[in-house]
Amino acid sequence: MSDSEAGPVPQHAVIVGVIPDQPPRVLKEAARYAQLLGAPLTWIVSPSGDFAG
Repeated sequence: MSDSEAGPVPQHAVIVGVIPDQPPRVLKEAARYAQLLGAPLTWIVSPSGDFAG
């Protein structure tokens, strides 16, 4: 698929950081907002819970 055949690029995205033992409601809420906005959902998993390093 070439760039000219690709669909439209989303203008917004919902991004959520996930850490171990985090309540599942965090990801569920992010998914809910993504659906409401019609935006893609992206998540980042940090095994240590440290997103800075």
